[in-house]
Amino acid sequence: MVSPASPGPHEAFWDAVAYIHGHLPRLADEGMTGYFVVMPLNGSLVFSWSFYLYERPPGTATALFSPIESHLKATYPSLGISTTETQYATWLEAYRPNIYPEPVGHNSLMASRLLPRTVLENNFENIRSTLVTVFPKVGLGGVVGQLVAAGQVSRNRHLHTAVHPAWRSAYLNLVIGVTWLDDTPLSAVLDIRKFNTEVSVGGLEKLALAGGGEDGVGAYVNEADAYTKKEDAGRVFWGAKYAELKMLKERWDPEGVFWCRLCVGNEGWVVEEGSGRLCQA
Repeated sequence: MVSPASPGPHEAFWDAVAYIHGHLPRLADEGMTGYFVVMPLNGSLVFSWSFYLYERPPGTATALFSPIESHLKATYPSLGISTTETQYATWLEAYRPNIYPEPVGHNSLMASRLLPRTVLENNFENIRSTLVTVFPKVGLGGVVGQLVAAGQVSRNRHLHTAVHPAWRSAYLNLVIGVTWLDDTPLSAVLDIRKFNTEVSVGGLEKLALAGGGEDGVGAYVNEADAYTKKEDAGRVFWGAKYAELKMLKERWDPEGVFWCRLCVGNEGWVVEEGSGRLCQA
């Protein structure tokens, strides 16, 4: 965990978070996978991670984190830094104390992009400025980072699959989340939605584009902006696969029975403004 020693804004906190991002590819190469979060706590922000390492000797995880922890403690003495390694005999034993039940039916929006190694390594200033910019300024905000399968997805890049090619080189699925209470005024909710789409999504898109990867820039459709423009959905969620997927959709569902606003083949229907009715385009 990384946390400021006192409430209020701390430049060192975002420095530390950006520094950790730069080491994620190295940790993934060693077999680590899991999650981290940035969230508000007691008037400030904390960075907390739960990373998993399978079938490695005790002490391996601590050794991998040691250079990061040493640098953060020496460079940012105003921050509290702590790490703990715990051994488990089975996956279920590891899951139960570390994954908590989530609330059902809460209000939330997300912005996300898949980030390759080229974005994370040696890119401290860009990562830091992006995180500060995209972190929600309205609503109750947080960050979730998912260290994708310890870099294993890229080993299957030769397979012909339906997912966005950006998964082939993704090391991190970086998600900005924002929530709000049920009694939040509509005007405030619209401000939250605008910030999420324009600032959070826009900032992550710019960061991902800086990687210049051959697989394009994309997002995981289940953890992305629900208000992604229909005309952008194919590029964002399926990339170069979209044309082939649309052809298959038209072949097996020529009447367009199965539809959602961001799904393949969404062009056939539109949601009528005001009434919310679904009409053929």
